[in-house]
This record gives sequence, structure tokens and C-alpha cells, in this order.
Amino acid sequence: MIVLSEQHHEPQIALDALARVLQALRDQGIRSYLPYLDHWRTQGGTGGWAMDWQNGAYADEIAMRLLGLSLYDDRGEHDEYLFGKVTAAGAFSQTRADLFVCGVHFSLRALDPIGYDATHERIWGTAGRLAAAFATH
Repeated sequence: MIVLSEQHHEPQIALDALARVLQALRDQGIRSYLPYLDHWRTQGGTGGWAMDWQNGAYADEIAMRLLGLSLYDDRGEHDEYLFGKVTAAGAFSQTRADLFVCGVHFSLRALDPIGYDATHERIWGTAGRLAAAFATH
């Protein structure tokens, strides 16, 4: 068990973990479900990261997707950035989830979340309406 107050990471380890998460979010098409995404180093000597976003997916939805990327999928394939590198660091909720990525603590926080499905509809519904509008002109 990792105790956060005793866990400290060198900057390069923490930066590597952040890069892996951001790359996986982008490559897996998850990033667009996290409007206004922000991230920063946490205080208190843990060397972890806090990430939050507003009006997007629930924190537990994103945490479960990141956990899923650390496993083999149904086709026997895996994500090159997160495979075997993500574990839960407590219970998840719609607004908060904590994970360890490469042993580095990540605190995920969804502000005013609407959920993955509603975010999908907002993104692709708008894109579809714009495409239809441009097609008629």
C-alpha cells in the first residue's frame, strides 16, 4: 500500500506520468470530453497531479477509462502509454476520483459534470448541425 504522505517523486517521474495520461487521453479520443481541462502539481510533498475540467464527463467515467487502458482490451491489445501503470487510489464518485499512474498520485475532479453521454451529444450534435448547415450552402 502506498501512503501518500510518504510518497515523493522526482520531477521527471511525475512529468513522465503526466505525459502518459495526457497522451492516452488524446490518443483515445477522451480529451474532447474534458472541456477546460487544467492540471497542476499538488502541494504537500507528494509530487502528484491534480486535474480538473468543467461541464464534461464524470470523474468516475474518466477514471474507469484510464484504468481500462492499463489492461488488455477484448482484442488482446493494450494502450502503449498506460498498460500496467494505472491503479485506483480510493473510491470514485461523479465529481472526484483518485488514481496512481506510474506510482504518481492523480486527483481527478469534475466541476459541474454532465456525463460522458451528454458531453458526446453536445460535441457531436453541434458538429452534425454545423456540417448540415454548411452542406446546404
